[in-house]
Amino acid sequence: MSKLTLTISEFADQMNISRTKAYELAKNGSIPVIRIGRSIRVITSLFEDYLKDQVVNKDSSTLR
Repeated sequence: MSKLTLTISEFADQMNISRTKAYELAKNGSIPVIRIGRSIRVITSLFEDYLKDQVVNKDSSTLR
């Protein structure tokens, strides 16, 4: 069974970004997170859905 949530550090490692950037994404609402006590957790299933929504068709005019 895969993890339902990831710590910010685990998320940053998987995404190959800094912890600072991961906290920034969590703070501005770019990634789906919950708080468990003082811990911030990334909800993996919601994040996977978020990533799928971010995929841009290569023929899209938004790519330059």
